[in-house]
Amino acid sequence: MRTSSSNGSNWLRPSVTVEEEADTVRLKHGFLSVNLPSKWVSGDSAFREFLHRKMALSNWPSNTPEAHALQRLLASTGMLSEPQRLDYSLREVRRLAESQVPIWHAAYYAHPLWDKLRSGGASKSCLLAWVMHNHHLSRSAGVTAARCAAISDRSDVRRLFHESSIEEYAHYVEYYAVDSALFGLSSDQIASYVPLRSSLAFDHHMLRIAEEDWLGHVLVGYYQESTAAYFDQCSVFYDQITALYDLGNLFEPWKAHIRLDLDYGHSGAFTNILESDERVSAQMVDRAFANARVVAQHLLNALDEVLAENVVGPEIRWRDPSLLLHHEKSGASHSEPFDEVDLAQLRRAMAQALCQALGKDFDSRYIYPLGQLVEVTSSWFHEPATAPTNARINGIIGFLYYASSSSTLLAHCLQRCIQMLRELGQPFELLESEKGQTALRQLLGLGPRNDEQSRLLVVQFEEMMKFKDSHSSVHLAVDLFDNQGHA
Repeated sequence: MRTSSSNGSNWLRPSVTVEEEADTVRLKHGFLSVNLPSKWVSGDSAFREFLHRKMALSNWPSNTPEAHALQRLLASTGMLSEPQRLDYSLREVRRLAESQVPIWHAAYYAHPLWDKLRSGGASKSCLLAWVMHNHHLSRSAGVTAARCAAISDRSDVRRLFHESSIEEYAHYVEYYAVDSALFGLSSDQIASYVPLRSSLAFDHHMLRIAEEDWLGHVLVGYYQESTAAYFDQCSVFYDQITALYDLGNLFEPWKAHIRLDLDYGHSGAFTNILESDERVSAQMVDRAFANARVVAQHLLNALDEVLAENVVGPEIRWRDPSLLLHHEKSGASHSEPFDEVDLAQLRRAMAQALCQALGKDFDSRYIYPLGQLVEVTSSWFHEPATAPTNARINGIIGFLYYASSSSTLLAHCLQRCIQMLRELGQPFELLESEKGQTALRQLLGLGPRNDEQSRLLVVQFEEMMKFKDSHSSVHLAVDLFDNQGHA
């Protein structure tokens, strides 16, 4: 049960860093910092306890005008945690989003990729990977907005995302088209460039929350659209790398798109829907912020993948589908074992995907083997649901969710997953039982997999299975509430 902390409220949030220098104690939070005199801090033992996260600010005994002013300053800069409640008004959710989202933005814009590009130290392959990632993100915007508009049971949400889908569906062509000649590639090569693992994981997770979590989808919309506030900095950055890499007018449509967002106040459209006293449960708020965090993490991880493409050579390296298909039998040699929590989440995701596939397929050839697999995995289906804790398992779950729309694709992904788990010494006995294997073979025999697109999707699923967090990765968190990360 969620209640206000018995130890007081307004703790220093875990995302705030405290830096002590000779004359100054600096509190840094996202793009903001508060500087305090070291002499004053050292003279107040209770405030030092607060800085060390051993005491809530509400328990600070000081009652001076300066203390009250400092409390207001820390609150206004979002450095203080919020008391936990049983429910929240949508207006309160908006305020929470306005406190959390800039922290994720700051982590994103602190990524080393930007300095690599700005200094001219990135290869054309790396630059292409970043440009294509943005193209793929733009391509998905209208799709996921339309999914939410079609499925939501709220008229205000349907209206918001229906309008968004109409505005966004063509932007990947109108604003984020890629001039292949700038990279020495053909238009066909650009069109077939395989999305980064994190780009694909982003797409799949967005489709899930479009169907299951309207509030999370609104928070993601705000997270993405509010980056338009950094237009001036982005414009300078685009001009710098245009000159460094001789990119002509590549970024002029990007700038035009940001100006469009600013002119139409797109981020405001997502926060306006939260201008209401309607109450929503704490569980719903937790889920929404958790889903928004996953999306922000996928976008941050994508920058790691872009940086991994920074290979210098005589020819530009691009994500060629034929090259990926050439390595499709690479097995589990570069995959790491799953821990028990991830295995439990994976089992449940498989059972859910099979049930979803059975719930969508009226082809009599598929119903029986799908039903057999649903029956075989029934104990997994009822395992307790827990939120995925890392990008790898979230990407796999999202892919299985997407694959459930095609019984044949799902069967091939399950088969590959079973093979890789067996090679890792982590076999899933239920699916490897005689009944499970017979049903799976039936499904595999029903549909073609020899076409290149189907094979490529299975290879992309393998990429999800083999994903490793970069050692340089920043792991984003939701740290809004009391009792998170303090002693």
